[in-house]
Amino acid sequence: MVPNDGGPIEAISTIQTIPYHLRSRRKTASLQPWNSDSSLGSRQLESRSETDGSSTPQSNGGMRLHEFVSKTVIKPESCVPCGKRIKFGKLSLKCRDCRVVTHPECRDRCPLPCIPTLTGTPLRVGEGTLMDFVPMTPPMIPSIIVHCVNEIEQRGLHETGLYRISGCDRTVKELKEKFLRGKTVPLLSKVEDIHAICGLLKDFLRSLKEPILTFRLNKTFMEAAEIIDEDNSVAAMYQAVGELPPANRDTLAFLMIHLQRVAQSPDTKMDITNLSKVFGPTIVAHAVPDPDPMTLLQDTKRQPKVVERLLSLPVEYWSQFMMVEQENIDPAHIIENSNAYSTPQTPDVKVSMLGPLTTPEQQLTKTPSSSSLSQKA
Repeated sequence: MVPNDGGPIEAISTIQTIPYHLRSRRKTASLQPWNSDSSLGSRQLESRSETDGSSTPQSNGGMRLHEFVSKTVIKPESCVPCGKRIKFGKLSLKCRDCRVVTHPECRDRCPLPCIPTLTGTPLRVGEGTLMDFVPMTPPMIPSIIVHCVNEIEQRGLHETGLYRISGCDRTVKELKEKFLRGKTVPLLSKVEDIHAICGLLKDFLRSLKEPILTFRLNKTFMEAAEIIDEDNSVAAMYQAVGELPPANRDTLAFLMIHLQRVAQSPDTKMDITNLSKVFGPTIVAHAVPDPDPMTLLQDTKRQPKVVERLLSLPVEYWSQFMMVEQENIDPAHIIENSNAYSTPQTPDVKVSMLGPLTTPEQQLTKTPSSSSLSQKA
């Protein structure tokens, strides 16, 4: 500004700040969101997208689907979704990426997203970091977590004390060994005690060499959660999440969406406060591998605040990390996925959206949804 009286020139600049989650969303406008809720049917998704209103962004998205190959059973195998034996001479389907085996009629209930099977994972407890258990392409989530969450959401959201009541230690240990060392996916549908599956998920997270929030960012997350002003606290939390390695960020997002569903189920009696107390020591942990007793005591009081703040972040924010680049998706593979941005609900039906069916002789084209067809037109 140049004053009229000939005084000194004054320069004024205006800096507009954009919240981290909005800034990230701009960058990923060409991305397609993935769906982490494999327990809801397409009919329920369609009805929800009509009633959610303008406050919940809707999008047609693509998810990593199973690539099934049909084969005739010679060596007896078990169906992962239902747990029953597939008889000799019968037709079965097997995913060429994650090796899930299923009856043709059970394929709708296979866990999604499909997480390719890894080789050479650590065999000793506490030997591996999160990166040792995730695929190289997003979403970078350990297969064991996807399978546990899928089973818990299918039959555990009406169970009182979910994640609070301990499961059988022996069952947890056996399941973990099968997941990490076995060549086939353990049949979680045959595990009667849902609390043992919850224990398996928590035990896996506890046994990692480094917590999900990492040693480096532990102090950052704790300080962000303790900021008195809520808006500033949320902004700091967005910034901290953005600094996480991709595998940690994707896994955290997947868990937060799941735990929000658990919290919203009245039957579990596990609200955000209760879940924060359970997962604080597991997800947040400490800034060093072996903290002294005083640090241990202080961190125990601070950890739940971090998880509580993370769970209070909107599902729209977490859903953006369950995405895949548009250029890597065949338009014919895009399916209806309004749930990726919808408010978590307790599922009433036990079905999931399905990938394509392929045979050794011919791979069938994935069927696009009506919305993707209209977009092409």
